[in-house]
Amino acid sequence: MSATRAAVIHGDRSPEDFHRGIDVATRLKQVEPELLVRVILNGKAVAGAVSTERLDLVDGVSVEVCQVALDKQGFSRDDVRPGVGVVPMAAHAILDAQFAGAAYLRL
Repeated sequence: MSATRAAVIHGDRSPEDFHRGIDVATRLKQVEPELLVRVILNGKAVAGAVSTERLDLVDGVSVEVCQVALDKQGFSRDDVRPGVGVVPMAAHAILDAQFAGAAYLRL
């Protein structure tokens, strides 16, 4: 039995990284359906997740934003669109995933 492969896509430069990360994750799943992909956003990218519109993702893809970045930009957890998770600190979430064996891809 082979181990589950995982990847972290990290975006922090602009709100557009929200959609770019989802697009890359979706394309990766088309190439490798068993891959687990986490899109983790911090910095300016968290603004892309601020909406009331629900986010529907393909199975095996998750999107998470950094609480620290939300706080610094004046957003709250309640401002984040449904379907998007919030991690206490993006840097820790990324490191934790890498320690567990996930590949890292920066947008």
